[in-house]
Amino acid sequence: MASRRALVSKAVTAAAFKPLASSRKPNFIIILTDDQGFDDIGLHQPRKPGSRPTWVNTPNLDKFIMQGTEFDNFYVAPMCSQSRAALLTGRDFARTGTMLINGGYDYINRGETTSAEFFADNGYDTAHFGKWHNGRTLGYEPWLVGFQDSWLPSSHVHLDNLMRHNGNYIQTKGLMEQDLMDKIIGYLKQHEAEDAKPFYMYYAPHAIHQGFMRPGQGPRWQRPAPEPYKSKYKNMSPKLPGDTAEVWAMLEYMDDVLGRLFDFVANSPLAENTYVMIMSDNGAELFPTERKGKDKLRRMPSGMMGYKKDVLEGGVRNYMAVKGPGVPGGVTDSSLTSITDVLPTMADLAGLSAAPHPQWDGLSMKNLLLPGTSKPAASLRGAALADKQQQDRFVFSFGPQCWSPDMVPALGPDRQVLKPQPLLDYDTGGVDGRGFARCVGIRYKDYKWIGDTGKVYKFEGTSHIEQPCNEVSGPEGDAVAGQMSKLAREYFKSLVADAHSFEKPTFYLGLDGWSVTNILPDGAHARTPGRVELLPNGLSGFSKVGDSACFALEVAKGGRYLVQVMYTSQVQASFRLSVGPYSKIQDGDAPAVTARLPASRNMRTAEMGYLELPATAGKQNEVCLVLVASSAPGVPVFNNLSNLRFTLSGGKRSWEGWVDKGVSMESSRVGDSPNNKRGGTSGKPAAPAGTTSAERRPAAGSSKPAPAAPKPAAAGSSTKRATSLQMSNPIYAVDYLAQDSVIDTWEEAQYKELHSHLRATPAMKQAERDALQYAALRARYSSAKESASVAAANMTAAERAWQLVRKQYLWADGQQGVMESLFSPYESEGIYTCAACQPDV
Repeated sequence: MASRRALVSKAVTAAAFKPLASSRKPNFIIILTDDQGFDDIGLHQPRKPGSRPTWVNTPNLDKFIMQGTEFDNFYVAPMCSQSRAALLTGRDFARTGTMLINGGYDYINRGETTSAEFFADNGYDTAHFGKWHNGRTLGYEPWLVGFQDSWLPSSHVHLDNLMRHNGNYIQTKGLMEQDLMDKIIGYLKQHEAEDAKPFYMYYAPHAIHQGFMRPGQGPRWQRPAPEPYKSKYKNMSPKLPGDTAEVWAMLEYMDDVLGRLFDFVANSPLAENTYVMIMSDNGAELFPTERKGKDKLRRMPSGMMGYKKDVLEGGVRNYMAVKGPGVPGGVTDSSLTSITDVLPTMADLAGLSAAPHPQWDGLSMKNLLLPGTSKPAASLRGAALADKQQQDRFVFSFGPQCWSPDMVPALGPDRQVLKPQPLLDYDTGGVDGRGFARCVGIRYKDYKWIGDTGKVYKFEGTSHIEQPCNEVSGPEGDAVAGQMSKLAREYFKSLVADAHSFEKPTFYLGLDGWSVTNILPDGAHARTPGRVELLPNGLSGFSKVGDSACFALEVAKGGRYLVQVMYTSQVQASFRLSVGPYSKIQDGDAPAVTARLPASRNMRTAEMGYLELPATAGKQNEVCLVLVASSAPGVPVFNNLSNLRFTLSGGKRSWEGWVDKGVSMESSRVGDSPNNKRGGTSGKPAAPAGTTSAERRPAAGSSKPAPAAPKPAAAGSSTKRATSLQMSNPIYAVDYLAQDSVIDTWEEAQYKELHSHLRATPAMKQAERDALQYAALRARYSSAKESASVAAANMTAAERAWQLVRKQYLWADGQQGVMESLFSPYESEGIYTCAACQPDV
């Protein structure tokens, strides 16, 4: 199927902006959309010359691509967290410890150097807005891996999101993606001055990912596109399948939000020294109704095989488009490129030498972005500008089907992953002992090799299809397949040899002044095989006395820690939890608590007791949970052990304190930048020359310094909200909105005060109005439904507020003592087919 790009000639323009002045450092805005496939762009849809795509409508993204340079042989990982790890480190994701999207394998090892750390080390301001998915517990969040300013929304809550700003919870109002864009533009305004520090920004919208799961729903096959976008596509003629209508509605909504960013940069002084790069994290996510026949062809008219999770082209081939100083407009480059190339490219464009860090796998694309005037201009230039290293490279894809959450490599005497070992054998390791070749795909020049079949394909033009029409057979096919098979084996061997591959996370207590650590049981680095099973989010089992699960741990700050267990279970049982060096745990000499845990069908939070723990001064200890007695021997105790929550005594961020203090819209102002572990804090002096990110990590016992003084509000933003917005608490704010008499007043204030610079299209305004009316109705219903039980329980106002908000965000109960790192099992992705992973909270 020919693409629109192939059918419509594109005029090559001069560089969108003059080359960057040698005296200036460039800024970088990296945009990573979620689950957007190559075909999910209007410009990539088939059409006749002079017409427009029938359905997919992304005019802002189309315009951006047409004004910049697009790479259409750009390869990403088959799934979300893996691509994010590659983007943030410049390394193949498996080397960073990120193997899956859950199951304790969705972390970037803290020994890796992130892009934020790299740029902070080189004098840049660093910021993150949006999705993360590279670590769900203390020590792995964006504000602790180099991002000095971070806004992290709660997963897939698209209205009135309770975000974490550098770790602190802030209630926001309106549609999540629009609110994030408000904050992004506010941040950019602070960096418009010519003498402003250069910045690196990572923006990861949640769109177009499917919606947030809730208990008992099973797979939630829906995309939360707001109205009227959804109705527009639902009512199209000829009628579209519901799932496809929803995704294209979400695409158009996302495009409207992106348009605000593109327009702001284009009309700002930042255009002279800012590179904007946009890409997606994996191939298109197809719902079951979109995966076959004409329904799939409608969604993916390129005809590419596979989709998200596959190493076939539909799962890993994506796009990247770039605009910035010296970058030609109207160009499509078909050089073989990878998401690991983004960090080396930024470093090269900024003239930064590589600081000490694990070696990057990616290659700089600077030569492809800044060809200069001596190179011939062409809209479709193929790989004509690729250097020899780029022409001869092999791009490896590695699918998730060969690994699972319950794959726990054996540990050596040093309690580190033993390498080599049978589980990591290329031919006989992995899931079901089927080896790893079946999960590898390789691109080389025009060739594609699929390890699962051993077949070779050759792509010509826009036909990226692993079908017989492109299959290479005979001596040529045999020769290429033999070479690729050998390379795949060598590649996997290099992954296994890497220091951080196949490692589970190390958990940290008291790091950087924070009080709460969620030790997530799927992160166990050792467990009793066969009787303790690691799940996508948690673990199950413990059927025999002595069964255990252990976790790597460092205690950054010594003190008295409360230990809570969050679980569902079939039988009553007693457990001992010990903390210390593994040898002392085995000898019974480590600090320990023992508690009896009642059976509970619904998620229960039980206190095991307090532990006095010394700081470990950077040395790895362990936490081990051991079954010591059961009321039903032989019966697995846990349906889901979801969390071991450690809370340092003295934490001051209690729920009641948070409620009493009040969270007005004022407190979500961009510019209040609390502390950051490795990248430094806004307003703090730069680290001494030569100091690496690893050297700036908090020492054991360190505490978080006082927050920096608030920055002035960005130009054009409001520092005083309308009277109707001065609400003391986010939950009460929803109740307040439920009053009919204030809905219209609130909406008017929303647009005048919160979206003063919004491109207020009727579609956007109507979308938020509909969403707000829905929220008001929901609040009225919830209030009426729960009023009797609330009164019967004689709850305080703060307790009532807690119960309402925790049910909205599906947090486990019992966490209101400290308002930090609130845990929900539904923050995990990929739990649709795991019944035990969906407990009633």
